[in-house]
Amino acid sequence: MSLQPTTTVTELFEKYLFKSVSAWPLITLRVAFGVLMTFGAVRFWYYGWIEELYIKPNFHFQYFGLELPTLSEAGMYFVFMLFVLLSILFTLGFYFRIVAPLLFITFCYIELIDVSTYLNHYYFVSIVLFFFCFVPAARMFSMDALRERNSRSPEVPAWTINIFLLQIGIVYFFAGLAKLHSDWLLEALPLKLWLPARGHLPVIGSFLSKPIAAYLFSWAGCIYDLSIPFILLYKPTRAIGYITVIVFHVLTWILFPIGIFPWVMIVMTLAFFPPEAHAKFWERFIRTKGTTESKPARHKKMVSALVVIFFTIQILLPLRFLVQSENLFWDELGFRFSWRVMLMEKSGDIQFRLSDTCGHSYIIEPSQQLTKLQYTQMATQPDLILQYAHHLAGLHSRDCVVTAIYAESYVSLNGRGSRPFVDPTVNLLEVTDNGDRLKWLMPY
Repeated sequence: MSLQPTTTVTELFEKYLFKSVSAWPLITLRVAFGVLMTFGAVRFWYYGWIEELYIKPNFHFQYFGLELPTLSEAGMYFVFMLFVLLSILFTLGFYFRIVAPLLFITFCYIELIDVSTYLNHYYFVSIVLFFFCFVPAARMFSMDALRERNSRSPEVPAWTINIFLLQIGIVYFFAGLAKLHSDWLLEALPLKLWLPARGHLPVIGSFLSKPIAAYLFSWAGCIYDLSIPFILLYKPTRAIGYITVIVFHVLTWILFPIGIFPWVMIVMTLAFFPPEAHAKFWERFIRTKGTTESKPARHKKMVSALVVIFFTIQILLPLRFLVQSENLFWDELGFRFSWRVMLMEKSGDIQFRLSDTCGHSYIIEPSQQLTKLQYTQMATQPDLILQYAHHLAGLHSRDCVVTAIYAESYVSLNGRGSRPFVDPTVNLLEVTDNGDRLKWLMPY
């Protein structure tokens, strides 16, 4: 009697990643996402945000280790012209393997110029663009496909689609996990502060002014985020789940000024629908091909390892606060890149007191030197406060050397009274470790 060889976990994993599936979901994502990127870039230009965020400021807050040079006015407008052009070519699938990485680099440059402009949806968009650098999303219904005629198989490895599903699931799940917080669930904060301001809206405005509305939206948002990936994965509930996605994000778009992010999520969630549904949609515009034999997948072990490494990082990043932070909303150690969306209302005021070798002592009001966005972000974020203090030392070191900079700051969290934020007795010039902020912040 011969024994049948057992299938290892690694083999099962590779089989799951490299199973041949139709490429049509990738086509849908490329076209829809490309249209949104084009619209977003034009919208940015139309509202004057290029000048307001990148040209007008005399100073830009930098990411540690990613100090990027800022361009002139003409240079920044050129970058956005390039962004619009690349987004159009991305949508059309024109030299996609070149255009996708260029669009990714251009977007990341714009995103990383100034920390004060950080938004979760910019981070999500950068990840999506990174994925598109490696997937054959121009295999059909593209300028590349027209140029190469019938030389490409309409099938792709399953991992090229499943990475989008997994990333969307991570965004939703960690957003929901972050809502398992007393302020959100028990106090309905910060929605209790925000929703009454939407009382002027027709139909639902009067309801939004009632306290029960904040609790209803808080609990519904938490349940939605934690459950929607699983609802979308399960075929019998997928359709109703997608309707829920549309309702949730459209309502979010109406209530809160968060740009095109709701539409990005609505579009990207289409990845949960089976390839047959995407093919059926595209049959209205072009003649879709049947299944043909695809080329054997190459570099299986390398691709498998990279997928595991990437998503391990994506899972660990939102959890890093567990070993860094004492009060995440206060010290914000591990707050960015963790899918904590609209969880707090934080406002503050700050001024700096400088002393130099000439015996001078003077007050600096950063609200007069920074843009409104930069000031509101800096006043409540410890790493930006520290960075700006060191920047001030450089500005005022001409005839007399600045020896000490102290901050007097007060911050209000979720509508509670203002409290001292930075320890006013600590010389910030002696603080060089941004991660050691627990020693120079006041306890909450």
